[in-house]
Amino acid sequence: MSSQEKIQCSVPLLTLNSAVHLAQCLESVRDFGDVFLLDGNSTDRTLDIARRHSIPVYKQQDTDEPNVAIASFTDMRLKAEKLSRCDWILYLDSDEFISPELADEIRLSLSSNDPKRIFIVHKIAIMGKRVVRHSFNTPTYVPHLYHRRSGVAWKPGKLVHEKLTIPKDAREVRLRGAIYSYMTPSYREALTKDNYYLSLTRQKMIAPGQAVAVRPTFTSLWVNFLRAGNILCKSLAVYLRHGFKESLPPLHVWRYVRYHLVICTYCVRKLWAARARRGARRTT
Repeated sequence: MSSQEKIQCSVPLLTLNSAVHLAQCLESVRDFGDVFLLDGNSTDRTLDIARRHSIPVYKQQDTDEPNVAIASFTDMRLKAEKLSRCDWILYLDSDEFISPELADEIRLSLSSNDPKRIFIVHKIAIMGKRVVRHSFNTPTYVPHLYHRRSGVAWKPGKLVHEKLTIPKDAREVRLRGAIYSYMTPSYREALTKDNYYLSLTRQKMIAPGQAVAVRPTFTSLWVNFLRAGNILCKSLAVYLRHGFKESLPPLHVWRYVRYHLVICTYCVRKLWAARARRGARRTT
């Protein structure tokens, strides 16, 4: 396929030792005109796979230190956006792949080149050999394709679980094709990943000398507590309705519940520290 026939859309991929699923990801976006890696100096076969597919690789950080973890996913998404050569950008992870139907839909959808359209894509999780069709957050539709001039922006300040904010004048268009996303089937490996994300959240929330905004912290406490309860209740309903075969395994449900409960403990520590500081000021 010549460059003129390629889909004029950038697909930046953040990678760090992503060899397990990267080839499938790259194969699924082979018809796109600008696919590249932003890599954290991987030491597995990630770079070899990129070379085999003739994919450019850029460094996430200006260092030769191996296996550099991302400190802010939002900042890295912004860096990837700046490196993108096309106006349209498909936001994709290296452990995801798109269906052929979605690639065809994108080709047709971008032919009108309306920058105010934001494309919403159905995400389907895969865990080992299990396609997770039922969970507390399914069906999942996420904005994944946008134009530089759409007004879409990455929500500032989010170190993990980066999120796109959509302007009010944008027109959301839901596509029928899907993005398939691999989830870590091993509970221990997934827990290690969760703990890394939580450590980034903790650094942001409980930074030394940081002023404490009591009302937002109290709100965050209750929001995360309610989210944990909501995940638990919805998951119980899923098991009663659909059983376990194509549902998110209970241990992984607990991961999500635990994640929000741990953030609750950070909020409590933050509020307790603010109270202690107020008490110390009164006694001086």
